[in-house]
Amino acid sequence: MSIRIPLGKGRKRIELKEVEVLLLKEMLIHRIMRSKDIHDFYKATMDRPPHTSSITKRLTRLVNTGVLLRLEEALDHNRPSVKWYYYKLAKKGIFALVEAGWIDNHQAENLYRQSLSTKIPKPHNLALSSLVNTIRLKSRGQGLLYEHFRGGTWLEKQPNDLPFMPDWVFQQEDRQIFIEVDTGAESLSLIKEKVNRYMSYCQSRREEIVIVFSIMDSSVNHLVSSDRSKRIASLKENMPSCQHWPKHLSIYVLSAERTSDLVIRLLDGLEPLDEEYRGFVLEEWRSELDTFDKYSSQSLDKAQVYGPDRITELEVDMTLTIVEKLQIRTIGLLYCEEGSVRSYQKIRYNHRRTRGTIVHGQKFDEVMIIYLNNDALQHDVFGIHLWKNAWLTHRHIWQEAQKEGGLPLMLKPISPYKREMIPFE
Repeated sequence: MSIRIPLGKGRKRIELKEVEVLLLKEMLIHRIMRSKDIHDFYKATMDRPPHTSSITKRLTRLVNTGVLLRLEEALDHNRPSVKWYYYKLAKKGIFALVEAGWIDNHQAENLYRQSLSTKIPKPHNLALSSLVNTIRLKSRGQGLLYEHFRGGTWLEKQPNDLPFMPDWVFQQEDRQIFIEVDTGAESLSLIKEKVNRYMSYCQSRREEIVIVFSIMDSSVNHLVSSDRSKRIASLKENMPSCQHWPKHLSIYVLSAERTSDLVIRLLDGLEPLDEEYRGFVLEEWRSELDTFDKYSSQSLDKAQVYGPDRITELEVDMTLTIVEKLQIRTIGLLYCEEGSVRSYQKIRYNHRRTRGTIVHGQKFDEVMIIYLNNDALQHDVFGIHLWKNAWLTHRHIWQEAQKEGGLPLMLKPISPYKREMIPFE
């Protein structure tokens, strides 16, 4: 769909291409968008992604013809000539939305009045808008069925008053994903109270509930550090214990840069994995280990590992012994997901039951933390604790080691925030 907009007497019309009509629809949702996000939109939605300079010229044309309005913000007070640009709907852009059938005349009038006072949003709202835009672009062409709403809009649709308002909601028939953008300003006690309110909401729901705390970083705000590992670790550490969660609740904490890929996996049903599939992955991992002449493994009943204080919701997925020459080690296998608070709490609970730590199991020596792939392994955040008796690896590590003809390289924590790749032996 393309739309022609008259520019007045003696002036040619401007024709908005289909991609630009779609862009205006997105701006109707976000109100204001960063220049970077609009550039990403053009590149993701066009068959032949245009050059950056071509997009800039087109945006200038849309501003000059009254379709968009550009706002400026100095990047640095010491360098006022260096600016960040933002765009919002102007009068002719709103007219195009009416022509496209996205809004009616009454809504257009209200939108125009609101736009007159619309300024550059606060960092939280800008980060949220950028994050949602990235999720939308990455989900294009993947056949994912979902609706998405601003938290306030979603709340208005609910039949009963709720004790919380999410920042954004992605909704499917059997799953609700609540996005909470964290700037670092809220205290940990307030975050915990927010989670408790979500847990109360879960009691009345049948569908799966997922809460994603997305920690603001440089990917959504140029003034914020790219490394937010300490904030991520603090939130994970202070969450209510998953043994008290409703079974259909999942909570994730990760950086804004990593959030969009997680939400896509959630919408695609790839996470969280159910118990049966986790067992399949770990059996596959174990069978590949047994192809190494150097090692052999044997299943072990969990009752032989845990004492009378065991909490089943926090136990490892599988226990086994690994034999290497005359050395026998009892290993707990945990399938972990990047950002998952449940995974984090399971690691913490089980590492306390390894040798030389606070709580001793009967025979627990080490914890093997297994991710789906190396990307998730490298980017997950722990911190706070030094898990010296843990190995971090991924699903196909033994296959890689066989191809390279050596011992598998695994991540080993050497400090709360630092890990090194060393041979497993």
